[in-house]
Amino acid sequence: MSNYYAFLMRGAVMNTIRFKLFLLITFIVILITSVTGGYFYFTMSNTLRSNAERELSQILNQTNNNLKAQFDTIDSTLLFFMSNPLIRDNLDKESPNFEEVHQAMQKTNIEKQLSYLLIYNYLWDAQLIKSVYIFDSKNAHYHIEHNSLTTEVSLQHNVRAYQESSLQLEATQIIPPTEKDETLYLVKNMKSEYSLEHIGTIIFAIDVQILSKNFKDITQYKGAQAILVNKNKEVLLHTDTSMLGKKINANLDEGSSTELKEVTSKGEIYLTMAKPIEKYNFISSISVSKKQVFSKFSEDLLRYIEVIALILLLFLVLTILLSAKISKPIKDLMKNINHIRKGNYATKMPSYKALELRQLSETFNKMTDEIQYLINDVYIKQLLLTKAELMSLQAQINPHFLFNVLDTISWHARATENKEINEIISPLASFLRANLSLSGKEKITIEEELQYIQFYLSIQHSRFKDRFESKVNVDDSSILSYYLPKLCIQPLVENAIIHGLEEKLSKGLLTISFRFYSEGIQIEILDNGAGFETNKLTTLKSEKHVSIGLYNSNKRIQLLYGENYGINITSELGKGTEVIVRIPLDKGELNNA
Repeated sequence: MSNYYAFLMRGAVMNTIRFKLFLLITFIVILITSVTGGYFYFTMSNTLRSNAERELSQILNQTNNNLKAQFDTIDSTLLFFMSNPLIRDNLDKESPNFEEVHQAMQKTNIEKQLSYLLIYNYLWDAQLIKSVYIFDSKNAHYHIEHNSLTTEVSLQHNVRAYQESSLQLEATQIIPPTEKDETLYLVKNMKSEYSLEHIGTIIFAIDVQILSKNFKDITQYKGAQAILVNKNKEVLLHTDTSMLGKKINANLDEGSSTELKEVTSKGEIYLTMAKPIEKYNFISSISVSKKQVFSKFSEDLLRYIEVIALILLLFLVLTILLSAKISKPIKDLMKNINHIRKGNYATKMPSYKALELRQLSETFNKMTDEIQYLINDVYIKQLLLTKAELMSLQAQINPHFLFNVLDTISWHARATENKEINEIISPLASFLRANLSLSGKEKITIEEELQYIQFYLSIQHSRFKDRFESKVNVDDSSILSYYLPKLCIQPLVENAIIHGLEEKLSKGLLTISFRFYSEGIQIEILDNGAGFETNKLTTLKSEKHVSIGLYNSNKRIQLLYGENYGINITSELGKGTEVIVRIPLDKGELNNA
């Protein structure tokens, strides 16, 4: 009997709102916690991987750029040494300046010249170049090296590099280092300018330890590796010097774009990225332990699970203790909801001692306040905004009215066969219409800018008659599709006419040219007008009515594209002025480059 009574009591408890609410809240909390935890895990994993990929890509690109720059400098220094006339004259018997001298004198002459060429040389001062050797056609050698090197050992290493190189190749040859000789050798053959025969070989010994400083950014990761290999997969640089000169079997990505890959080595997963240095047929690669990258995340995830478990436990206890008090607040809530349904948005719920119920009460009261705010404030402001937009639309009637007036005048001029007025009014109307149509645009195409300039030139030709001639040259029609800051050329054309050609007594010439140059597009505005003294250029930039257009155009170009672009002015008093505008190749996407 007691068991049956206990069963009925359990059934009664399970049918109460409090128990059902407890079960529901518990289920919801567990579900939300699980979903949130899973979302947090996958989101943070993807975020960390994306951040790692972005950071490794930046490090790899910077490292490649630095390595390429240093190899370019070394290569150009090699060419500089090869082109030295004194060295060539001492090596080339076919040279008209060649003199038969004692070998010791020849050695002194060449080594003295080598020493002279290395004065104030950055590569030498930084000890990136350990030594310079020249082997002539008789295998005699001439050299200069830092005092820290042992000449006999250095000679052996350079002889190895000389023997491994080919005397037939004209391109720079790169001899890999070895574990015992941490030196990279750049070898270049010299030929006679007269007989084209081989007259010598110059060898630069490059310190691998100093060159490896380009990998300093990747070494911030514990256990990270950085590698530079040639096309034969021979290691040129490595954070592990024992790998120098060895061939690796790794399938490095030789594509032009970096892509993060996961590679397993000795039971550990590494995040690896590779990219070529195409000019030298190198491939650089960096690898970071995935465990190292995600170590902080694993610690945070463990702490997150612990905190969530603790919060869940506390929440369940509080739910059991407070669920009994929820019945009355539910009735209060229903009563106030009915008030709102009837339009009484000023209704308020009472305050409760329990935190959750007090939050419910405050939230409900804030909700009613916000509803009143939305009705009384936002709705009224929306009416004012609509009115302002209507006034803005009405304000646009004036320019259109002006266009209609100009069109009427132009039509009347044609009807009365007054060509002079028509020739002025028509381009003026087009000028104003183009100005309005371009409003709101920060950049336009060169074709649109050129059309705008031609409208302006038509007006000025009507004004000045035959006092000046204008020419527009476009080297390549594809230039017209590129973008530039809106109306930055027309003020320069206006300046050339008003301050250059207007003051000229004889017939003037204005030439506007558009052409490509190595870094983008070059626009030239050339006039044979009055010109001005160059030392007055600073004054012109500050005068309000003389060159404000020049100043503004230059400022806008540099704000959009950077200090490497802008306007350059050269002028000579009485001969004319040349204005050169340089902008990058902008398809519309560049901004504050």
